[in-house]
Amino acid sequence: MGNFNGRSIVRATIIALSLLGASSAFACEGKTVIFEDKFEDDLGGWDVDKAITFEKSGMNMKVPNDATSYRELNNAFFIKDADICLEAPWPTTPPDANPGVGIVFWAADYANLFLYQAQINGNVGLYRYVNKNWVTVSSQDAPTLKKNSGDSNLLRITLKGNLVSMYVNGTKLKDIRAQAPTTDARFGVYAQRSKAGSDQIYVFKSIKVTTID
Repeated sequence: MGNFNGRSIVRATIIALSLLGASSAFACEGKTVIFEDKFEDDLGGWDVDKAITFEKSGMNMKVPNDATSYRELNNAFFIKDADICLEAPWPTTPPDANPGVGIVFWAADYANLFLYQAQINGNVGLYRYVNKNWVTVSSQDAPTLKKNSGDSNLLRITLKGNLVSMYVNGTKLKDIRAQAPTTDARFGVYAQRSKAGSDQIYVFKSIKVTTID
């Protein structure tokens, strides 16, 4: 056994605490958990159809070969002010379709919603979908976004009143004001690619929704 003295113990403790602090900065910070799902089963209240399966500890979303996007809303939990975190890796194929993943929030239905999305080319944006028409609210590059196929990113968005705050992998990108709903609304996940092709699987690893404190 090696020599492990008191100073070594102190150093190890400091390192462990610093790593814990770095990890907690990536996570939703509200004191009360509204909803959490690691997608180990189909009991989370999702609007499941033939494109959605739960396996290998993930929500697997199959974007059909004739589509460029797909969205999935939760039917059982509603939010207004909230802190939402989503972990999602990039799909591995095809690499040339500029895949995107995102958090849907303040959704009245599938035709009226907000979307916080990151794309593998490094762009992150806030979008509004009104009567099936997209409007760009904000768009920018995100230096902390991981951009290799298979890389996993943590997207986080906080909603308080009409203030929306966007984060990628623990780094805050921007605050922006948007029209909040007057009542609680739905949230969900989103996948996109720039061109249709063969069926493509997007895997969402976890989602957590807390109060915003």
